[in-house]
Amino acid sequence: MTTHPIQMTGLALLLLSALAATPASAATIGFDPVDQTVDLGAVATVDVLVSGLAGEIVSAYDLDILYDSSIVAATGVVFTTSLGDEFLFEVLNDFDVSIPGVVDLAQLSFLLDAELFAIQGGDSVVLASIVFEAIGVGSTALDFVLDDVNDIKGRLGEILPIDPMAGLIRVQGLGPAIPEPSAATLFLVGAAISAASVRRRR
Repeated sequence: MTTHPIQMTGLALLLLSALAATPASAATIGFDPVDQTVDLGAVATVDVLVSGLAGEIVSAYDLDILYDSSIVAATGVVFTTSLGDEFLFEVLNDFDVSIPGVVDLAQLSFLLDAELFAIQGGDSVVLASIVFEAIGVGSTALDFVLDDVNDIKGRLGEILPIDPMAGLIRVQGLGPAIPEPSAATLFLVGAAISAASVRRRR
């Protein structure tokens, strides 16, 4: 039995329309590293990472990240050039860490979708790095807020379906430092012991 070329074309079109009708799986936004431990007074840096793009792009975003301000304090945000170079006026970057417990960061690219794909061109993209100072002993989750105001946009400025993944920063306290004896102290103690033993022999 032979299949007519028109039937083959119809089957191919039917298959393509079925694939197009299948909803795209949601990308994921999370942190790298997902879980880290730092000492009290140290700095913890986390990357904000979108993965599972599967050919999509990130053209803009506005995100709030919540954390426990008794454990860490956000001190700054460093943006990557994955949405363009700010110094070449390709992207608008903005962040606010003035409210304890909230990091607000946003980027809006002025590049074309094809240009962004050429820059990002893969399954994952790092948007920015957030710097925290460890100010209290304990642990804090890092949680994304995604709502009517906070979202991530892809091609043609369409909102991307995104699954948020929480992160974790643990801060460990250090006990009071015990000073180690210096070499001079050890030498003097040794000399005193030697002198005492000589006196006893006499």
